[in-house]
Amino acid sequence: MRTIRKRLLPIAIVLLGAGSAFATNFAKHGKKAVNPVYRIDLSTPCTQVEHECVPEPGPICTVAPSVQGFGMNESGTDCNVILFEKQ
Repeated sequence: MRTIRKRLLPIAIVLLGAGSAFATNFAKHGKKAVNPVYRIDLSTPCTQVEHECVPEPGPICTVAPSVQGFGMNESGTDCNVILFEKQ
């Protein structure tokens, strides 16, 4: 029993460390949060569209040529949050 513990404990520690490293790397470079995207029209101020944009800086989110996509503010009353294209 003691020899099994002596052999398995180092293996378990190495596997735990490797798993933690992969999990940390995925958390840093994994899928970014995708926000709902809205366009602003004269008739309806916030119209939700089928498009994926993220809050991380990059190229400005565009839902059509010359139409910028926005995100909803925290209070949910206006779509004035600038979003960026998903990379």
